[in-house]
Amino acid sequence: MIAHQLVEHGSSSYKGKKVGAMHIALIMPVPAGSNRGNEITARRWAAILQQLGHQVDLRESIPADDSNSYDCLVALHARRSAPSIERFHKSHPDKPIIVCLTGTDLHRDLAATEEQCEEPAVRCARQEALRSLEIADRIVLLEPVGASLLAPEFRARSVVIYQSAEPLAQRPKPVPEAVELTLLAHLREVKDPFRAEEATRLLPDHSRIRVLHPGRSLSPEMAAQAESRSGANPRYCWVGPVSHDEALEYLCRGQATIISSIFEGAPGVISEAIVNGVPILATRIHATLGLLGADYAGLFEVGDTKRLAELMGRIENDPEFVERLSGQLESRRELFTPSRELDAWRALLDSLSCT
Repeated sequence: MIAHQLVEHGSSSYKGKKVGAMHIALIMPVPAGSNRGNEITARRWAAILQQLGHQVDLRESIPADDSNSYDCLVALHARRSAPSIERFHKSHPDKPIIVCLTGTDLHRDLAATEEQCEEPAVRCARQEALRSLEIADRIVLLEPVGASLLAPEFRARSVVIYQSAEPLAQRPKPVPEAVELTLLAHLREVKDPFRAEEATRLLPDHSRIRVLHPGRSLSPEMAAQAESRSGANPRYCWVGPVSHDEALEYLCRGQATIISSIFEGAPGVISEAIVNGVPILATRIHATLGLLGADYAGLFEVGDTKRLAELMGRIENDPEFVERLSGQLESRRELFTPSRELDAWRALLDSLSCT
């Protein structure tokens, strides 16, 4: 294993020794059909690896009695995939392992403080995530700012691969009777899912803003709260669970999209919004700084309801502000092209021949 500098892979100028076709196990530690971000990412990566000529088995885990002879392991989520990573390493100590970090890895498990680690479950989660990084030959980040949270020895084995997206063939027309904003997020505490609803309550009476919120509830309590807020606030509508294609239709119909998360790894909605020309209002967190840039004008602090309401108002009433957001996003569009992501994975796999 050789150390190298943090690289934003994706340039077709990469000159590496090409690896032959491999049989790759891609670990996706979430149930198939969950339609969560990690599953969507894993399925897209499987398609990319197959396009590069590799055979890919997309699995939830590698059991102890697994008899498959894989050439490489790609594991999404350092902590949740830790058992599979450990088993593969023990069975195939000479074969490469790529660990892809999620927001939970970076901002919860690896970021746990000494005080938090006094809780056995927290300490165990951190140890499992760290062990996965110690084993990994390469560590994949989905945005560059998160690298600052890693220890130098892990940062030296890290690469950045931006998630790509393709624009809809035909973007739906906005509805004339409202200014629709979308919030594409499952109902989880980390998404701060009702921040946008609360912000709409601060808008003036004449505002035509309406927030559409597609997303699955992960608890009956959250679902009840979303239904209650939808019934009480005509400016907010919880749509409920939808397919990824349906979510993309909602995104492209809206005049802006909102990301209110407390932390994220790298939300795919950002790349989808950028390539489809949809302005973004987002919390100022590592992931959005890495993907949108520190000077992006549509950022607000986590939990700042008042500022979010102000930004919503500017989407409705300030065409120059909308144009500014659109220009900033357009300048970053090249980062999220499928060809760049394909080149990034090709370069990463080719680099394994040097280890």
